[in-house]
Amino acid sequence: MRFPIARIVTPLLLALITCVAAVAQDTTDLFNFDDIPIDDEGRLPYVGIGGGYLGMMQFMNFDQLNALSSTLRTGTFDGQMLLHGGGGIASVIIIPNLRLGAFGLGGSVERTNTEPIVINSENYNRTLRFDVGITAAQIDYAIPLSKSLTLFPGVMLGAGSHAIELTQHRAGGSLLFPEVLSDTIFSGSTAPGAFNRSARISTGGIYYQPMVNIEYVTISILMLRLGVGYSGFAMGDWTNAAGVAVSNAPDIKADGLTAQLGISVGLFQH
Repeated sequence: MRFPIARIVTPLLLALITCVAAVAQDTTDLFNFDDIPIDDEGRLPYVGIGGGYLGMMQFMNFDQLNALSSTLRTGTFDGQMLLHGGGGIASVIIIPNLRLGAFGLGGSVERTNTEPIVINSENYNRTLRFDVGITAAQIDYAIPLSKSLTLFPGVMLGAGSHAIELTQHRAGGSLLFPEVLSDTIFSGSTAPGAFNRSARISTGGIYYQPMVNIEYVTISILMLRLGVGYSGFAMGDWTNAAGVAVSNAPDIKADGLTAQLGISVGLFQH
């Protein structure tokens, strides 16, 4: 992944999993969920804390992206976008069955032309890439279905980002540095390899996702998560890498239904 969120989340996530697993292993024998006070109706409130991996399948609408891709001759986008990341969750003891969490995810889709693009008698390839990044807080409510199975309706809310990148390079073999980054390239030279170009624009804004997850605790330190939801993005203006606004940009967003898969280690009610 090229966006910063993945490079930030991955090492933090690995550290979190290691620490939580170590703490959970040390406390499993000392902590007994039977010691938690029950409510007036004899029910045990949900208790859990942990962290781990979260994957999300994003069923976005590719119509606007495909319209752009058609003009650029870079192929057709279809299927789904896969986002990867992770984070942590913890129950709020003072408010029974309420749980808070924080997650970061990122993913991308890209297409490359199948037929060479001829410019000044030279063959070129183009790759169009669409990136999505998410950093969000989560709040949900536990509805126990059984001792090990719990339903969690909730919502994610935070920041989202999109980026569109087009790279064009001469087909066949490697490129020389002056063919990629030099004054003659950006001044309109028609020398061989003069059309190796790249462009990137991005936008950011608010991310939200109402969702319903179901979680199964296999043992008290391991939890599996499945869920569905709907991701929405309220984005701002597109800008280039220098922060200059880009007007009349297509309305490309990753809004759509989602399916989630997660695995966490920690200390969970079981």
